[in-house]
Amino acid sequence: MFREGSVIQRLAYYSDLFMAAGIYLFSLRVKLAPPGKLMRLALPGKTTAPGESREKIEKYVRFCLFLQSKTGVRHTCLTSSVVLCNYLRRNGINANIVLSCKKDDEAMRGHAWVETGERITNEGWHNITRYPDGP
Repeated sequence: MFREGSVIQRLAYYSDLFMAAGIYLFSLRVKLAPPGKLMRLALPGKTTAPGESREKIEKYVRFCLFLQSKTGVRHTCLTSSVVLCNYLRRNGINANIVLSCKKDDEAMRGHAWVETGERITNEGWHNITRYPDGP
C-alpha cells in the first residue's frame, strides 16, 4: 500500500517509539509510586478516541516491563496491571483492574489482572473488587 520508507511509514514508526518510551517512563513512575497513590495512576488524566489496538498496547507494555526486568526493575502483577490499565484507558478502551485472593497451603495469596469488557474468572481466585468500577 505504501512505498517502502515512505513518510507515513516513518511517522507510524516514530509514533510507536513515542508510545513505547511513554510506557517505559510511566511504568518507572508506577514502580516508584507510594502505595497510597498507586491505584490512582490507573486512571489517565485524559483519554483519546480509540487509537491503538488492545493487542498492540499489551505487546508494548509487556516489552517495556521485560526491558526493565533486564535492568533489575521488577514489577508485581499489580504494578503491571496499573500500567496496562492506564494505557488502555488513554486509548479509549474501558479497562478495569481486578484484585483477588486465594488460600494455598495455609497461605493467603493476592493477584491482580486487567479486564476489558468480558468478565474473566480465574479458577480458585475470589474476586475482591474491580477498580475503578467496583464489585
